Amino acid sequence: MKKTRPRKKSKSVFQNPVVMGAIITGVVGVLIALIQMAPQLNRPETERTEPPTLTSFVPATITPTVFPTLENTVTATTTVPVILSDTPAPSPLPPSVTCLNGWWTVNTLKLPTNQESREGCDVSNIPELGFSTSADGFLVTLQSQRFKEIGIFGISSKARLPDNAVVRLRVDAYELYNAEFWIGLSNSPDFNPDTMILSLDPALGDQKFQSGNIRVYRNNFNSELNSYLWPRLNTQARKTPPFYYNIELIITGGNVNIRVNDIPLGSQVVNIPRHLFIGFRTKTINGTVDMTVKVSELEIEARP
Repeated sequence: MKKTRPRKKSKSVFQNPVVMGAIITGVVGVLIALIQMAPQLNRPETERTEPPTLTSFVPATITPTVFPTLENTVTATTTVPVILSDTPAPSPLPPSVTCLNGWWTVNTLKLPTNQESREGCDVSNIPELGFSTSADGFLVTLQSQRFKEIGIFGISSKARLPDNAVVRLRVDAYELYNAEFWIGLSNSPDFNPDTMILSLDPALGDQKFQSGNIRVYRNNFNSELNSYLWPRLNTQARKTPPFYYNIELIITGGNVNIRVNDIPLGSQVVNIPRHLFIGFRTKTINGTVDMTVKVSELEIEARP
C-alpha cells in the first residue's frame, strides 16, 4: 500500500516580506498625496466668470406712417415703380412783356445802352433802343432816330419754349417808318442757325403810312417766303394806322402754323423753335426811323 505524501501548505502573499513591503510603500505614498491635497480640497470654490452670451442683432421693424389719398390707401408693402424717361421736362415759359427781366437784349450794332428799373422790375426800360414796359405791355417808341448801319434790335426770351405750344400776342402798330417790326421764333437767342420771322411792313421813303402788310422770312432776311396784304388780314375795316394784329403761332415740334386775326397763313418748318423774339430791323441808313408799336397780351400755352 502506497503511502500518501503530506501536501505542503502554501504561504499567503501577506507572509511574503517582499510583497508586503511593496504594499506598505504604496499605501504610504497614497496617504502622503492625500495629506498634500487636503488644503486645496477644503479651499472654497472660486467663483467662475460666465462667458458673455452672444446675442444676434435683429433690427427693429419700422412701420411707416401711411397717409390715405382721395382714391386709395397705400399699404407699407406697396412697391412704387420708378419710371425713367429721356423726355426732357417742359422748359419754363417766357416771361411777361410787362418787364424785361426774363429777356436777352438783342443789339447787333452793339450800341451803348443803359437799363432802367422800377419797383418790382430790375430791367423795365432801355431808352437808347426805345424800349419801355408797363402794365400795358412792351412798347417800342423811336422818333427821328438815326442809325449808322442796318441793325436788328429787340428782346429774346431766356426761357426755352416747350416742344409743343401756342404763342399768342397782340401787336398794335401806330407808326412804322423805315423799320420792320418783327415777331420771330429761333432755336437760339441770336438767330442762328434757324429762324422764322413774321414782319410788319413799314412805310418807306415818301410813303405816308405803312401798308399793314405782313412778310414771312426764314433764315434769309433779305428774301421773303410769303407776303400777305392788309386787305386779307383786315378784320377791322381799317385802311390807315393804327393796325391791329392778333397773332397766334402754333408750335408742334419743328412745325409752326401761323394765324393772324384768325386767318391761317400757312405753316413753316423751323428747326427746334425754342426762343421768342420781339423787336425790329432798320431799313435805311440815310433816313430816320419813327416807330410806335406796342406788344401786349402775351400768352404761352404748353401742349402735350
